[in-house]
Amino acid sequence: MDFLENLPFSSIIGALEYQSQVKPTNQAILYPDSTKNSTEYASLTYKQFNNLTNHLAEKISEYLPKTSLNESITCALLSIGGLEYLLSQYALLKLPHVIMFPLSSRNSSAAIEYLLKETKTYLLLTTTLYLPMIKIIQENNQQLQSMKIILLDQNEFLVENLLKNKDIQSSFSSKIVKSNEELSRIVVILHSSGSTSHPRPIYLSNRYFLVSYSSYQSLNKDFWKEDDVALTWGALFHLLAFNGTIRAILAGCTYALPLCATFPLKPDELVNNIQSQNGITVLVTVPSLLEQLIRELLSEKNQHIGLKPLQKLKFVMYGGAGCPDHLCKTLVENNVVLLSVYGSTETGLVLVNNFHPYDKRWKFMQLPLSRKPYVRIETPAGSQDPNEKIIIHLPTDPFLAQNISNQPDGSYIVGDILLEDPPNSGFYRILGRQDDTLVHITGEKTNPIPIEHSIQSCPLVKQVVLVGHNQFCTAALIELDKDKTKDLNEKKILDEIWKYVE
Repeated sequence: MDFLENLPFSSIIGALEYQSQVKPTNQAILYPDSTKNSTEYASLTYKQFNNLTNHLAEKISEYLPKTSLNESITCALLSIGGLEYLLSQYALLKLPHVIMFPLSSRNSSAAIEYLLKETKTYLLLTTTLYLPMIKIIQENNQQLQSMKIILLDQNEFLVENLLKNKDIQSSFSSKIVKSNEELSRIVVILHSSGSTSHPRPIYLSNRYFLVSYSSYQSLNKDFWKEDDVALTWGALFHLLAFNGTIRAILAGCTYALPLCATFPLKPDELVNNIQSQNGITVLVTVPSLLEQLIRELLSEKNQHIGLKPLQKLKFVMYGGAGCPDHLCKTLVENNVVLLSVYGSTETGLVLVNNFHPYDKRWKFMQLPLSRKPYVRIETPAGSQDPNEKIIIHLPTDPFLAQNISNQPDGSYIVGDILLEDPPNSGFYRILGRQDDTLVHITGEKTNPIPIEHSIQSCPLVKQVVLVGHNQFCTAALIELDKDKTKDLNEKKILDEIWKYVE
């Protein structure tokens, strides 16, 4: 692929090293300034960001064993988020033979235990908030008893201490390597939501992240520019936000963390953040936070603000799930450039709409030119509408995660049904799914079948159905067996059913 061949590096870290050399004084990161109650931004240049991650990588390396050239070590990260999380992610990426594994802080203890075991995690970076849970996991699991732990909120790893010298020099440094081997190296594990069973680790290479940028560039070379300040509202353990950091580095622009002490942002923090005086040009967000922001901006107390902060942006982009139509219409009708993106951790970015020229049909997206040789778009078997489509990712698709094939010929199908409109136009919107998966506006997914089966097994329940597609969370509608519940009070019924929900 020409895009990869023309890059002077073959890795995420190579990109950061390169920008720190060619754009050392350019602003790389905006982060909440804790000395100002996290209501204003402080910044790091590319050189400072690179220096701090080198310094942190050197400290972390003291906890790692010496390994052979072909042996990888998984190092996991469990924390709420913020600058210390971002620095830790890139410090781990700097270390040779390390696979960086950010864990969702929303996981249950059982899910975290499973993921740590499944990935054979050697080192965990976490905070005192999660330490009691981790200790219990280690006590109950022999395999994890030898796992080493670094506390990010204590002593030398405390972010406030690291920031005392942003220009610190370290004897540790990563090199800019140009090779196919480096492109193919697995460097990150992300995991599925695991809403009904254990989350599944998904293994991602340098190629996966670097080539994703070409999807935007092949649609519009000005999608991401050096003078952009990209504010992203999302958790760094999810693809939407983490991949945004890589896009920013590749473009040489600024990545702005959410302006809050603790993610997710509260309603007043959303309004404050979007009005910050730091030249923000782009907002990338999950639908749930965009919905909160719009309602807050249009509330009576903020009528003097209205949608002006969003109208000034190059575009507002949402992904991970659908956004309520009436809110999106409000934005588009008030001259906000609203873009939707479609993809998954397994596939990366698949569909997106262009910001210029702008089509106000915000739900309709197109396949970037760089992805077209590697997919087939077909009408699913049994469909009555020839404009209903599914995307089949071919075995040669370089954009995919490792070893995810779910078809006999080695191809991969996500399971989403698209509608092409107008016919043969190449513009698609998400119509639904081939399976029963519920996709929430937070970007999380739920498979309802196992949950329904579990609740249905309760003797007091006659029927149950789960709902929640395009909603914030899942809800269960339960029909009781009248004969078995007629002599029970409400508390007794709820307590009994809850055993099967848990």
